Amino acid sequence: MVLKICDELDRAKELHDYFKKKLLEHIQKVVIASLDHKEEEVLLKYYIKQWKDYTILVHFIRKMFIYLDRYYLKNNNSLTLATTALHLFRDHCFNHVYERIRRAILNQMTRDRNNEQVDLELVKRSIYTFVEMGFISADIVKQDDEYVWKGDKNNDVIYVQKFQVDLIKSVSLSFYRSLIILCNSEV
Repeated sequence: MVLKICDELDRAKELHDYFKKKLLEHIQKVVIASLDHKEEEVLLKYYIKQWKDYTILVHFIRKMFIYLDRYYLKNNNSLTLATTALHLFRDHCFNHVYERIRRAILNQMTRDRNNEQVDLELVKRSIYTFVEMGFISADIVKQDDEYVWKGDKNNDVIYVQKFQVDLIKSVSLSFYRSLIILCNSEV
């Protein structure tokens, strides 16, 4: 079906535009709507859940449009479907909520330093999304029964600009070093 639309009907660009339109609708109507009016740990839980669900959604849609991804987009020097999806999420969701996410992470760290109960895995996953949002090109792979984003890890611009600077301002150097060790362990 996708092959017919792309080659015989010569409507690959329209199909690619439809892919972007539907993902954007999902981000606006489902993801952002579920994050509005949530704060702190609840916000982090919903954010990570939505990010995981979005990752799975993109993975399977991309499989349905494999011809579009491998041939049409490649031959037209366009971004892959996964990279396009990542950039859509970053531009239309992450940029909308990252300040609240950052504040919630920093508050969770403060609670941890005060010996309060904190879900460190949730904090770790939330921090790692700042790295994922900086991927210039990305793909989704299955790892330990989970779908995860893989990309060019050398690009940590978003992490540094939108998280690390405020982190350094708010925590001691020794705590920051221990956090780096935690985040460098496998996600």
